[in-house]
Formats: sequence, structure tokens, C-alpha cells
Amino acid sequence: RMVDKKGKAVVSTQSTGKLKKLAEAADLITDNTDGQQAEQVHKLRQMMKKNALAKKKQETTYVKAKRMHGKNQKRPSDVKGRVKYVDSRMKKDVDGMKRAAAKKKGAAKSKSRNRVGHKPRSR
Repeated sequence: RMVDKKGKAVVSTQSTGKLKKLAEAADLITDNTDGQQAEQVHKLRQMMKKNALAKKKQETTYVKAKRMHGKNQKRPSDVKGRVKYVDSRMKKDVDGMKRAAAKKKGAAKSKSRNRVGHKPRSR
């Protein structure tokens, strides 16, 4: 859609403008030979924080949808930030991938469901 592209263009021009201003300010700080190098680095870091360019992307919390449609779910009270409702199969896939990665890494073994010496449940 045209609206989305225009919005992206506005955001990108604003961010490039901020970066230009930051670069000019950084040049002023580094050109000033009065202060020590550590002090200059500290000032640059403060400037980055102020302009919020060093912010991390907000993490998404995946919550298993209890019913068919994730859109009609209640938001969990203990979760902060972005929430995405997913199918239980996706959660199982992700858990399995984590388990495989841990096994490959050689981490401590997690609890296994089928314990040795126990009969399997009859169905």
C-alpha cells in the first residue's frame, strides 16, 4: 500500500537526519582537544542514549493460544511488551529446537518423559 511506503520513507529520512546531527556533534566533541579521550567517549555514549539509537528491539513473548483464534485471547497479566499468540505446535517446535541445541552444546540433560525401568502406559 502507498501509505505504508510513505510512512517508511518519513521514518528513514528522520533517522538519517538524526544520524547527521549526531555525526556533527560527535565531530565537535572529538575535535575538542581539551578533554581526555575517556571523557569524550563518555559524552558520545550519553549522546547516543539521549537520541535513543542504542535502544534494543523489544522482545516478543509467544503465548500458546488456548482456543482456536489467537485474536480473541486475554492478555496475560505477567507479560510485558509485545505478545504473539501461537499454535501449540509452534511452541512444541521451538521447545524441541531449544532441546536439540542444548544437547548439541553438551549442557546438563533436562528431564526426559520416558524413564528407564518404567512400563509405558497402556492405551
